[in-house]
Amino acid sequence: MRYSAVHKLDRVNLYQRRKHMKRNLSVVIMIAAVFFGMMQTSIAQEKTEIVVGMTLCLTGRFAVEVGVFDRMVKAWENYVNTKQGGLYVKAYNKKLPVRTIIYDDKSDQATAVKFYERLVNVDKCDILMGPKSSPITFPVTSVPEKYHVPMVLSTADTPAIFNRGYKWFVGVNGLSTGFSYYYFNLLEEEKKAKTIGYVGEDTPHTREVYEGAIADLEKRGFKTVYKEIAPAGATDFTPILMKLKDANPDILYLSTFVPMGVSFRKQAKEFGLKPREWHFIHIAKAFYDALGKDTNCATGEYNWLPGMNYGNTKKFLEIVKEAKIDPEEYNDLGLHYAALEAGEVGIENAESLKPDDLIKSLWASKFESVVGPISYEPTKGYSSYHELTAQYVDGKIYIVSPKKIATHKHVYPTP
Repeated sequence: MRYSAVHKLDRVNLYQRRKHMKRNLSVVIMIAAVFFGMMQTSIAQEKTEIVVGMTLCLTGRFAVEVGVFDRMVKAWENYVNTKQGGLYVKAYNKKLPVRTIIYDDKSDQATAVKFYERLVNVDKCDILMGPKSSPITFPVTSVPEKYHVPMVLSTADTPAIFNRGYKWFVGVNGLSTGFSYYYFNLLEEEKKAKTIGYVGEDTPHTREVYEGAIADLEKRGFKTVYKEIAPAGATDFTPILMKLKDANPDILYLSTFVPMGVSFRKQAKEFGLKPREWHFIHIAKAFYDALGKDTNCATGEYNWLPGMNYGNTKKFLEIVKEAKIDPEEYNDLGLHYAALEAGEVGIENAESLKPDDLIKSLWASKFESVVGPISYEPTKGYSSYHELTAQYVDGKIYIVSPKKIATHKHVYPTP
């Protein structure tokens, strides 16, 4: 009897030990499952690349000004990945490669908005670069604001874009109202020209440049002898030219995009209009190709030309060389490249690639771009950048203002 009772007790103890071991094993398995699940989630969330998206005017009215910039963007991607080893991401303590996605917005607002929606919702971009021009950029900026995806604007400069209280973009350009700042400084210092005639194209950007120019020069003591806004895309300027010939300004200031500026200059030649100086706010290869010798001594704004030694010029020149682009031929090249530079700085200084961290880093950025020092107005997001003043002299384009980086003396009046 005693043996039977002891044997029974041993069996009970063995059962209880086995039950306890099974319970402990279940707990261990559960902990392991949670741990490995967390590891898998972490691995799944860790990115393997940085996706940069944008549209460019590869076709349409603005293609003559930026239609080859996709080559520059791809050359930048290649440089960053092969020569820099990617961009540093603090959260991973390592560099990740970049991948760029570019769509052709056809110089059209609705097409641009459609593709930016795709870049966010389908392509899952980490950061967006802005398109060409204020007219296209204005509706596009609602996309990053809606989805909370950081964006860097390139050429956009209309105050209306920056005055809406939006927080999900910054812009490397200054405001349109101060577009010709260095040109006006030059005129004021020289004290040669006295009277100005103004013609503006009726788009938000060109109208604001026009209005800002009149206010600035009148404040500096220059006399306005004529001013007129022409419909966007106008091709017949007969009434304006007749009045301008009577007004006979020292300087004719044209706030238009390249196509209208070219048409206006051609018709002005037929009318025999000869101001002491022509100033076009947008000049580039397409402008010179269309007008040839009639561009001689014309002045205008430019983003980058030889003689500017800001930032990493060597890297910039290597990239445009690979892209087979002459930076002297494309006015907007400097600002589109500066937007990529701003993206680099923002990404590498951010705590992570999370949208909140990245946009915070972008707003706080201060760096020297190839076009000059860049920082952002703390509540609106535009930069303090001003475009330099350039002049065509005997078929070549030179910097004439600011004087500290000028590569040629300002030729005035036109011979």
